[in-house]
Amino acid sequence: MHLPVPSPPGKRLALDPQWLVDHHDALDAYTEEHIRCAIASTLAEGDTKVVYAYETVEIHGRCASVATAAHVAGLAYYEPEMQRSVHAELGPWIAYRAIIILRGVYAPALAVPNSLPNPLTRSEMKRVGELQRDCFARWDDADEASNWERLRAIVDAFDIGRRHRWASQSNLLHPRFSNAKPLDDPGHCAHCIGALPNIRPTLAARSLPS
Repeated sequence: MHLPVPSPPGKRLALDPQWLVDHHDALDAYTEEHIRCAIASTLAEGDTKVVYAYETVEIHGRCASVATAAHVAGLAYYEPEMQRSVHAELGPWIAYRAIIILRGVYAPALAVPNSLPNPLTRSEMKRVGELQRDCFARWDDADEASNWERLRAIVDAFDIGRRHRWASQSNLLHPRFSNAKPLDDPGHCAHCIGALPNIRPTLAARSLPS
């Protein structure tokens, strides 16, 4: 199941400052809330198991490669050399928050999604690859702000999905890109979220082969 989670987490977060204060990991909390509501409205209780992208073996006792799941399900191409997931329409401007497992659905009975071709051009791969190698070669000797700026420059270098790139205001939501800390300044967060375009998600079904 491919269930889009709108990003950023809706204007309701900006309108409820206490919610932001009470949830240190606001995006993770919003994702859980969004997925719980979507499942409750469409499936019977107990029909699903959800593995979230933020889960780790050390803390949660399990983890899953959400990018690999997206690749196998035919949602987006995983480029192994760059270790990046690239969507045919959205390019690199996509993130995976969770894997929803439907109980009692057996993969052999489902159609296997077609293998996705690499949507990147050779010149695009070369340009992005050079930026990425430079970024990680300088990582240990650079300050955190510079490293994050280089990471953002890498994604900015993609041609595919450029029209879906972050609005400049959304960068301000990230503490690395702004002097204001969003959780300490709900008004700042409200300004940034209000400036972003309203994206209407679509729902699509995907199957994971064994």
